[in-house]
Amino acid sequence: MLSPFADDRTLFRIIRAAQQAPSVYNTQPWSFWVRSDDRIELRANRGGADEHHADRWLEVTDPGARELAISCGAALFNLRMAIRVTGHELAAWLLPDPDGDPTLLASVEIVTGRVRPPTADEQELYDAIPRRHTYRWPFNGHRVPANILTELVGTAAKERCWLRVLFPFQVTRWLHAAGQAERELTGDRHYVAELRQWTSGAEPGLGVPKAAYGPQPPPMSVNPPVRDFGFDWGDGRPVERFESHPQMLALATDEDRPLDWLRAGQALQRALLTATRYGVAASFLTQPLELADHKHEPRRWPGAWPFHETPQMLIRVGYPAGPAPVTPREYSPDVLDMRSHPPRHIRPPAAGRELSSSWLQRGRLPG
Repeated sequence: MLSPFADDRTLFRIIRAAQQAPSVYNTQPWSFWVRSDDRIELRANRGGADEHHADRWLEVTDPGARELAISCGAALFNLRMAIRVTGHELAAWLLPDPDGDPTLLASVEIVTGRVRPPTADEQELYDAIPRRHTYRWPFNGHRVPANILTELVGTAAKERCWLRVLFPFQVTRWLHAAGQAERELTGDRHYVAELRQWTSGAEPGLGVPKAAYGPQPPPMSVNPPVRDFGFDWGDGRPVERFESHPQMLALATDEDRPLDWLRAGQALQRALLTATRYGVAASFLTQPLELADHKHEPRRWPGAWPFHETPQMLIRVGYPAGPAPVTPREYSPDVLDMRSHPPRHIRPPAAGRELSSSWLQRGRLPG
């Protein structure tokens, strides 16, 4: 069977799947290096491989590059599923060279001589990739059933992470902490400048466009379960009433190392794709975690919560009340072919835009 890395068109079908992963402020902070016909590397994009790719590391918001690593972990999970649906077995090594090359986050290798059809679960997760997107609008009020929440908890465990369903009092405390953290963060001009760069001044296909901000809550709303990308809600967005008792999940890891962040990203994406299969959407409320990272302090659970793990992500889940804009992705990602000398930048094939759009709508590889 032909390797999925052997020609540019097949390779970009794989890359397009990875690009659909969620990333902090839609920075898409990843690069891909093709080492051979059976090995590809996922790298942190720290400055880009050329002048056409901006530095994707949020040094003010994410000084330890934790959210960058989580974002890349989510892309890695999509990459794994995209390779599996081609019938190839794969092996993935996380942080294969942490001392010599810390930007090398994962090496994914095709296991030659072993071909196996994807399982039904792998195929369904892959099919959900183009349908998943962050939903920052109010949910319709129907509660996500306990059996689906339990399944989401189990999916994170497969990636060696914890996913906790928060009790109502914990949700209330987290929303209060998120409101306080957001007010403190937006009081820092360096933080505001960085956020504005990725919400209003990013390149096409990067950052969070205004159409994807979501609506503003009614006046006098206390700690709404939505992030204010406009800083003061006074930017003309429609007013919508959000759910008064949101359902929230907390993703955590036993330790707090770059390896754990990559695992958290894979667990996050596995859970989000599983939720998508059931029609459940999600958004994120991570301001308290970002404030702790910004201040170089340990991330803690608010109040006397009986959790001993380290929090990595807070996720709001529910059923969409209607369609919402999808945040676009960069058309020409950073892909470098190391098989040639000198290495060459691989650009999408001339017909790549139509091909990838058709593939994403179908949710599976052609042929």
